[in-house]
Amino acid sequence: MADRIARVGPSVRRQLVNAGGGRLIMLALGGSGEHAGRDGLAWESWDDDGPGRAPLEVPLPQDLPTT
Repeated sequence: MADRIARVGPSVRRQLVNAGGGRLIMLALGGSGEHAGRDGLAWESWDDDGPGRAPLEVPLPQDLPTT
């Protein structure tokens, strides 16, 4: 779906993934309330209800395509 835009509310956890086989160019902007560090927080799974960690501390999923 080319040339699409989506708004996701600030309290919603989200995951940005290219599920298609083609090239994806995505611009993701965000901001709400006080700044919480350069990259925000990340979780290992949707079931993880912990406080989150820095994105560089969370391992990539095993099934993530490499190409």
